Amino acid sequence: MRTARFASCCCAAIGTNTPLEAAIARPADNFIPNPTPADEVAFFQLSGGSTGTPKLIPRTHNDYDYSIRRSNEICGITAETRYLNALPAAHNYAMSSPGSLGVFTAGGCVVLANDPSATLCFPLIERHQINVTSLVPPAVSLWLQAIADGAGNAQLKSLRLLQVGGARLSATLAARIPAEIGCQLQQVFGMAEGLVNYTALDDLPERIINTQGRPMCPDDEVWVADEHGNPLPRGEVGRLMTRGPYTFRGYFNSPEHNASAFDADGFYCSGDLIAIDEQGYITVQGREKDQINRGGEKIAAEEIENLLLRHEAVIHAALVSMEDSLLGEKSCAYLVVKQPLRAVEVRRFLREQGVAEFKLPDRVESVDVLPLTPVGKVDKKQLRLWLAERARAEEQSMAIPKLTAYALPTAAELPTSKVNWAFEPERAALLIHDMQEYFLNFWGENSAMMQQVVANIARLRAYCKAHNIPVYYTASRKSRATKTAPC
Repeated sequence: MRTARFASCCCAAIGTNTPLEAAIARPADNFIPNPTPADEVAFFQLSGGSTGTPKLIPRTHNDYDYSIRRSNEICGITAETRYLNALPAAHNYAMSSPGSLGVFTAGGCVVLANDPSATLCFPLIERHQINVTSLVPPAVSLWLQAIADGAGNAQLKSLRLLQVGGARLSATLAARIPAEIGCQLQQVFGMAEGLVNYTALDDLPERIINTQGRPMCPDDEVWVADEHGNPLPRGEVGRLMTRGPYTFRGYFNSPEHNASAFDADGFYCSGDLIAIDEQGYITVQGREKDQINRGGEKIAAEEIENLLLRHEAVIHAALVSMEDSLLGEKSCAYLVVKQPLRAVEVRRFLREQGVAEFKLPDRVESVDVLPLTPVGKVDKKQLRLWLAERARAEEQSMAIPKLTAYALPTAAELPTSKVNWAFEPERAALLIHDMQEYFLNFWGENSAMMQQVVANIARLRAYCKAHNIPVYYTASRKSRATKTAPC
């Protein structure tokens, strides 16, 4: 470990061989004696890039000076603060909300870690008596799991405040933090483009658990718009629109994107879906581009993810879209679980939570870990790629040859209790496939396809036996009529 002093502040870099003392002591060759104008660009932040190429966000000295100082006031950052930065250090959240720059401004100490894993961070917190740190929700899940698996929270006694941001924290996880990690929770909702929201340290617990706070600046203008740009009443979910003294005015060298990202009055549309209550507290519902359009019905991924996290066997959850020729999109839930969990159990659990049928995951996949972006968010682009590759492989391996209509085998050819595979196996396989598909659809797994399957069965003049009663399904309705002999 190497430690460097910045006047009255300290930075300890963990897991690096960079000679910080030498770098700080060496004078700059291009030193400029005159001060830089406060409204000039200090540096460029990068947009998340989760839906395309990241864009450059110009931020001025004024932006960050105000943002850092105001964040310090809200978060109680002082010279006594010892901050663990285990997230990407140049990311807006870990750098300035209030982050490392805020702690340096207050004269406190910053400890840098290579990653937010419990195995690395817990000993660092104990060794350096860390009292403030910040995480993203997936890292919170890992910490809670480590504590439950036997690590305990004894090494976290010095921790006073845990900030969580970067993505919405589910109320289920939020409620566990004070008791299991043993510190106060502060929710943070911000963006590299400017706007930052915090829950206050003296907010009621229900506010801290269930909301993402309020704008930090009295001059921040935030409202909710519908898909046509019209204002929505308090409490309704819509697009976040904002402008303010420290929010940017446009992406660098990107006029086409700016034309769609800002309205005529200069309000920035972030792509976040939020609701604002009567007291001005924001609840994040997800990202507009993260919605799944299932045959015209909209599914908010974060809503289902947060409900899935209530299941005792689920550690992490992510809901993504998958292509469907009939509905346009369906949903797939990726789960990291403590024990095996079948798709039917997942759907039953969600039904018990009051979830509408169209919102139930069409597919459930269990994985060891969820892929993350460099800033610690779930990489849903990668999940969709996995899903597409899996679907292509399954389509190739499970393809059934297209055959012309055939007459149903006679009783001798197709006994009641079994299929005689020695007699024209392709006919028998196609019959069984059709009937399996029909019964899956009949019980609601894919009701939109039911009419098509029933029509195919009628076309093939197929029948089946239920409790030894021959049943013939018609294409016009889900009815059944007993028959004395096969068709």
